[in-house]
Amino acid sequence: MKIGKIILLSLLLLLIGHPAFGQSITLVTLGDSLTEGDGDDGIGGGYPARLLSMLQAPYPGSTLNNLGISGDISDALINKQLEPAVNLLNAAPAGNLKIALIWIGSNDLFGLYNYVCDEYYGNNYSACEGATFGYYSDNITTILTSLKATGSQIYIALLDDQSRRPVMTDPVLRVESFPLITDVDVSRMSTQVSTYNDEIARLASTKDATTVDFFSTTIFENWATLSGDGNHPNGVGYDAIATIWYQAITGSSTPTIPTVTTTAASSVTTTSASSGGNITSDGGASVTARGVCWSTSANPTTANSKTTDGTGTDSFTSLITGLSSGTPYHVRAYATNSQGTSYGSDVTFTTSTIALSAPTLTVTTSGTTVSLSWTSVAGATGYTLYYAPFPYTGPESIKNIPMGDKTSISASLPDGSAFYVALQAYDGVGSSGYSNIEHFIIIDTPATYTNSLGQTFILLPAGTFTMGSPPSEPGSDDGERPQHQVTLTQSFYMQQTEITQAQWEAVMGSNPSGFSGCATCPVEQVSWDDAQDYIVQMNLRGEGTYDLPTEAQWEYAYRAGSTTAFYNGAITETGSGYDPNLDAIGWYTYNSDSETHPVAQKTPNAWGLYDMSGNVWEWCQDWFSESYYDSSPPTDPAGPSSGSYRVIRGGSWYFGSQGCRAANRDAVSPGNRVNDIGFRLVLSPGQQ
Repeated sequence: MKIGKIILLSLLLLLIGHPAFGQSITLVTLGDSLTEGDGDDGIGGGYPARLLSMLQAPYPGSTLNNLGISGDISDALINKQLEPAVNLLNAAPAGNLKIALIWIGSNDLFGLYNYVCDEYYGNNYSACEGATFGYYSDNITTILTSLKATGSQIYIALLDDQSRRPVMTDPVLRVESFPLITDVDVSRMSTQVSTYNDEIARLASTKDATTVDFFSTTIFENWATLSGDGNHPNGVGYDAIATIWYQAITGSSTPTIPTVTTTAASSVTTTSASSGGNITSDGGASVTARGVCWSTSANPTTANSKTTDGTGTDSFTSLITGLSSGTPYHVRAYATNSQGTSYGSDVTFTTSTIALSAPTLTVTTSGTTVSLSWTSVAGATGYTLYYAPFPYTGPESIKNIPMGDKTSISASLPDGSAFYVALQAYDGVGSSGYSNIEHFIIIDTPATYTNSLGQTFILLPAGTFTMGSPPSEPGSDDGERPQHQVTLTQSFYMQQTEITQAQWEAVMGSNPSGFSGCATCPVEQVSWDDAQDYIVQMNLRGEGTYDLPTEAQWEYAYRAGSTTAFYNGAITETGSGYDPNLDAIGWYTYNSDSETHPVAQKTPNAWGLYDMSGNVWEWCQDWFSESYYDSSPPTDPAGPSSGSYRVIRGGSWYFGSQGCRAANRDAVSPGNRVNDIGFRLVLSPGQQ
């Protein structure tokens, strides 16, 4: 890239119009893995999510549609991303500023030297580079022309010098990711990046587009801003990238460090205390770390002892532990963004010299009434009750109620209410440690129900859980992301086991199973349509209203409060071999002998449900859409309104460990019958 061109482009950037503060932006981002967010170990979502967060303060109501797809080259962007981008921009609300960001070309170059020149041009570099450059130029022209027609402001990235990334400079990393790229290829790649950038700049100038300079950055050369693959940014790197885009769009100066205040210490004991802070400004760049730091000396920093309590602005509370009794301490809140770390004021406190013992908590329920009682603590002047929803959704969900000097309390709660509870005693100096933590579920209907067929159902409470899987989970794919919070507002009964062959035959009069002759094995070779016929017959029996679970109900039932790949722990096997956690709970390719097995032979989950992993896939009520999680409602999601395929969950005897994970989703035509697909039922409470 010629330096003179960079300076000229920077001057042009200063002269273009920027959105007026207060104006909402409809933002569409197109690109490859750098746009989708590969390697992001921070807040997730790569640079687009961070950029949107930065834009919200000066441009409230702005929205983001991130269309980036990992692995895409410029051809693929045109085929998969361009039309949706044009449609989204054309449909932007009147009065919104429309902005499109493009970052494409890295994979064009990696592919060029990893296989294209070798396979298609016999390493005739001159012919290969010339032809592919022409294709790339045509593609950029098509992209810019289509986006310009929407009346949008267009920003396009100047590519970094990929030859300087550790994935290219480190021979070990290069062999792992790009085994066919040689030292000669790396050298030629460096020259070709500059050629591509000159063409991007030339074409941008013809379409009134603005170039954004990533060629001059060191983000892709510095391990502090890179993930372990030496190729993609980490969370800190994406913070820096978002800042560069932000400055290009807004014309603003470099962000500053955040503004933070320290809150007074509370709940002080002999060995712990609570403090925290309030971040009133992120300084124009996302806050990536926050917490408190403490020391026996004034003005502690993060080089001293510290907590880490999330990201973003607003107030937070930190628990400080490991303190010495009767000791004065200094504490300060801190907040870190891409520009550095700022601190709140220095606050002092002294730990207690006499330890209050923790109370012992007892919880009982009767109908809709819960009763809590706790032991009296010598020296305590009062007690604080803490509660959080069950299943637990994070520290922000913890609330507290001052109990005064009471040692018991009773309350009537709605059916299905479920909470964790704990107590602390306090005196005039500080607080005790926490009591034992208990949880309870208000069940005004039976905890289990067994119908005349011997099918047992377990009552599951309403609750909130995290649906989907993180990118780091082996086997995770785009259809399982983004992870998102889902709330089910109604309790429901879930069948303890899959429908058995005997239970099917008792209702339908025949057994379609491929592995017939095992009355307690799950029925299979039943389509989604067949399952609906079974449900009709079950509902005619007058024993309740049955249905298939929604996909959200199924995963909520599977997890039973867990957050790992399996309800008993993480996945350790990525092929078809032995996985110790899955082996304990399900029948899969390693242990099934290529057939189904009687239900309820493996370890159930915390709610007593069997065979949620393996044995047979289970039909869900929902239509399937791979992108449904991008827009699914946070409350009682019921799937797309239409489709061609129905959701199946749980994996089967035929599949390896990745297929049997809690978050794994697959789809089958509703009329198909397969010897590893069955189902289980849900039942509405109060109708049995």
